[in-house]
Amino acid sequence: MKKLLIILIVVVLVAIGSYFTFFNGNDVPLSENSQMVVGGSVYAQPGNPVTYDNIASQLSNNAIIKDLPDDMGIMFRFYSFEGGSRVWGKSYILKPSGAHEGYLADADLIIYLDSKYLSSWTDRNFCSVVSTANRNGDLGYESSLSEIKLAWKFRSLMKHKSCFGY
Repeated sequence: MKKLLIILIVVVLVAIGSYFTFFNGNDVPLSENSQMVVGGSVYAQPGNPVTYDNIASQLSNNAIIKDLPDDMGIMFRFYSFEGGSRVWGKSYILKPSGAHEGYLADADLIIYLDSKYLSSWTDRNFCSVVSTANRNGDLGYESSLSEIKLAWKFRSLMKHKSCFGY
């Protein structure tokens, strides 16, 4: 019995150690960008910054974007405040096949994000940035669809709800 307890404790410790070795704090697996440090410890390299130059490719590789419904027109739009007024920035059209810069006049869903979050966004902290923006009231949306239709269309995204702080 004592031997079984010791084996169980070792297995639990190995599982916990493996989790912290292979995942950083943002639920993103470490990649080839990780480095080995003397002593065998693995540390995550800082994420690559997301900028207007690379955001389309970063969004295209995001699991949430890949899970979006095919039959919806979705636009992701940045804004800032200048002189007390909202100023619209760049916008991106989101499809499961990828994202590209553009404007969608008849979008079923428009998602707004304050551009101040772009400076802290990396390829490893999407959920953290979106969750913080949502908590601070800097993430919003508007839609021509009812709440019920939106919920039905986006049912495939329920597995990602924690990313938005829910």
